[in-house]
Formats: sequence, C-alpha cells, structure tokens
Amino acid sequence: MNDFKSGVVRQFNRGSSTYDGYADVQTAMANQLLCSVGSRAGQCSSVLELGCGTGYLTAGLAEAFPAAHIIAVDLAPQMVKAARRRVCARSVEFLVADAEVHDWEPGSFDLIVSNATVQWFESTECAMRSLAEALRPGGLMLHTTFGPSTFRELNTVLDDIEGPRVRGLSLAGPDRWEAILRTAGLAGVRSSQSLVTRHYPGLMSFLQAVKGSGASFEPNRGPAPWRGYVTLKEAVKRYEERFSAPEGVRVTYELVEVSGTRND
Repeated sequence: MNDFKSGVVRQFNRGSSTYDGYADVQTAMANQLLCSVGSRAGQCSSVLELGCGTGYLTAGLAEAFPAAHIIAVDLAPQMVKAARRRVCARSVEFLVADAEVHDWEPGSFDLIVSNATVQWFESTECAMRSLAEALRPGGLMLHTTFGPSTFRELNTVLDDIEGPRVRGLSLAGPDRWEAILRTAGLAGVRSSQSLVTRHYPGLMSFLQAVKGSGASFEPNRGPAPWRGYVTLKEAVKRYEERFSAPEGVRVTYELVEVSGTRND
C-alpha cells in the first residue's frame, strides 16, 4: 500500500467513530442512490458495494435486495468494524480491501454501487475498466461522488490568499465521469449533478466536520489547504466576512451521480 492509500486508511480509521455524526451530506447521497437502484429490486442476486464506510448504504442495500449476496468492501478496517456492528444480515459479506485494485472475478455482479468513494481512486480509468468487467451482462454500475464545485467558497478564499493551485483531491464533473464509464466499456451512460448548500457556525466548525467524517485534505494528493497558522487565521477572517449568513457560513457541495450498464 502506497503512502497515499495508507493516509486514507488512517483518516477513515480515525473518523470511524465520528463519521455518522458529520456525514449528513453523504447520508443524503446514499438515500438518493437507494432511490436510483430501487427499480432493480428482485433483479439482483449479487451486489458489490465499494467503500461501505460505517454501513449506512449497506443496510439500505440489504433491505432493498433481501435475496442478494452483497459484498461490502472498505479500505479502512475500523470502518468495516463499524459497518459489521450496524448490519447483521447474513446476506452481507464484509471485506477489508482496496476496491480499486482488488482482483474481482469477471461477470460476478448484477450491481456495483458506491457512495462518496470513487473520488479516492488513484487510477480511476483502470479501476472502472476492471469493475466493468466484473459486471454480468445487463449489470448496472452506479456511483455518487463529489464534483469540482465542492467547497468552492473555501477554495475561493485560499486562492485570494495564496494564488490558485491544486488543493486536496482533483474532483471530476459529470462529463468527465461519463467519459470514464464509456471508456470502461459501459453503455447507456448517464449522469446528474446538483449543488447542495450547508451552513455551519463558522469555518472552524466546518473544518471539524470534514475531519470528523474522515475526509480531510490529503497532503500526498495535493498540498494541505493552507500553509501555517497565519494563512488559517486569515482564511477564517475572509471566509466569515464573505460567506456568512444568518444561519451560519455557507458551504457548497457539488453532488454527481453517474451510471452505466454492461451490454455484452
């Protein structure tokens, strides 16, 4: 496991006990995903969930597909431990593994889903080709993830202070995700995008929420979001001056859903 993935494991192991308290956006995304796959109830005998986290989506999948064998995989052992406590269904098999590089058997799954996970992949195109091959003919792949406008207020403030540069993960938009799934060999590719706003008492409480969900900026995929205390102090000042509202400071999330099917 390389340094980046080791860092991801540390982040999410650390956040496993606090994740559910901060991941309201991810929970909303999971609920939308469950609505999207609901039409396939009764049609799936084998389901793969990438990045199961604490098992919120896993529980929903077990309820939606009670007759299916579900493999729920996550890179962080403490997340899998939390998911096992939440989900007791015998139909669910939990696996601690890197879903991006795991050797999935071709033609194994009717449905491959993930929520707020694929943005952590390092070689996304390669991973999607492998995952597409793991689908059975007629199988569906469906991912929800974050788009490039996520945290745009924070990036605007930091650009003003430090100048434009890459920070944290490089997030793809709907068009890019559609291209990735088509290149992977999937058909009927479609996507949707929405902007969601949340409010926090202040910038520091927002940053605590990010850390509590395990999704903090990763230095090995881009510099930390600020360079030292002076930048942080100035960022708090500017952010709260520019993006405050009566309900708190504004934070934007761009939510992307993308899907495709294997026809051959």
